Amino acid sequence: MNGKPLRRPLARRPSAPPLLPPCTTKQLGDATEYLTAGMMTLAGIPTSVMPEHWPDYDLIAQPPGEGLPQRINVKSRREKVTYKATIQLRPDEWDWFAFVWVPQVGQPRYWIIPKTIVVRDMKSQANGERRLGTRTLERQFARFENNFALLPAGRTPPRSLATALPPPSAKRRRQRVSADSPRRPR
Repeated sequence: MNGKPLRRPLARRPSAPPLLPPCTTKQLGDATEYLTAGMMTLAGIPTSVMPEHWPDYDLIAQPPGEGLPQRINVKSRREKVTYKATIQLRPDEWDWFAFVWVPQVGQPRYWIIPKTIVVRDMKSQANGERRLGTRTLERQFARFENNFALLPAGRTPPRSLATALPPPSAKRRRQRVSADSPRRPR
């Protein structure tokens, strides 16, 4: 009460619990490397994660029928509301660029793009780095989303599940109808 006004602490807004479990950037990077390697292996491309601090690339993949192993550089970002994420790359010794976008809700999204296309299409900086905004991935590199088979031209746009599955045969339809209908006493 020495003539100074009393200072009240600012009212804090109740914060919502985080949707993603808290993890460090190192943990996120390791997790996305293993996720990408697993998804590629399931797609028929045997892939291994390189040891920590391996220079230039994170994964090594051996496509069937090709002679040279493919080196893959993996980068990941979490979805945040506060800023637009950019990716900085140096065109070092790697053959493919894999980007993993981890949203607040839902499954991660993957883009696996050949080096020639990344170097050609990314914005070049004065220091030799290349820069890419994460928002341009959907527009510019849509054909490379989920490109786990390492197709150099990317994959064709996904068809809806209804058009991808063959229609059930008439016999099966009749069986389902008769199985669902109430049984008549004999």
